[in-house]
Amino acid sequence: DGNPVIENPGKRDFRDPKVFWHEDSERWVMVVSTDKTVTFYNSPDLLNWEYQSVFGIDEDGTEHGSHIAVWETPDFFPLAVDGDVDNQKWVLTLSIGDNPIKDGSTNQYFIGDFDGSTFTNSNEPEEVLYTDYGRDFYAGQSFNEVEESQGRRVWLGWMANWRYPYQSPTSPWMGSMSIPRELSLKTNSDGDVRLFQEPIKEIERIRATEHQFDSFTLNNEDKSIDFTGISYEFELIASWDDLDEF
Repeated sequence: DGNPVIENPGKRDFRDPKVFWHEDSERWVMVVSTDKTVTFYNSPDLLNWEYQSVFGIDEDGTEHGSHIAVWETPDFFPLAVDGDVDNQKWVLTLSIGDNPIKDGSTNQYFIGDFDGSTFTNSNEPEEVLYTDYGRDFYAGQSFNEVEESQGRRVWLGWMANWRYPYQSPTSPWMGSMSIPRELSLKTNSDGDVRLFQEPIKEIERIRATEHQFDSFTLNNEDKSIDFTGISYEFELIASWDDLDEF
């Protein structure tokens, strides 16, 4: 009885809800894909939902971020800026569907403030921030209440692109997910707050072997190392006095 809990308001795309508990407003919040925008609802009980706001296109027609294709699979969460728990910003991530401009699909994000009802973009509307410049990271989703560290945010994405998912091999499996990544907000050298990502530390638990190589110096020549592998991590510390490209 009572399904669906939110009727489609007449949108061609009305899907991919992300739901979480918002402590400050003491309400459940849902952000849902609505074509080239996302819409926010809140609820005291997960059954009775009230419309709150839309983000993506302002009332005056101003567009935020990239609108080259449909917005899908939103995710929404707070992160401390530079590790300062007293200075938190909200991150809204979403995927952009197949389009000729990007020659496929991609993932973008926004940084801003959220009062339980409305998300306010901290950057200029025309600024587009991509979560990954590779072709195979889509529909990234994070996990709530990750153990070990309060405020830790871990996510992973679909390793494919809408240009070729149906051509993937089906044996011994079809498709795969990315390595889980831990997310953080940091201020870069230009003074801008940006999303940073790194593989989670737990990846180290599945290492089978480890190889150490002696330090070496390069003087305009190639250097080969005695190593082969199919799946591996490669950690390198490099230092230089005068270098134009690495």
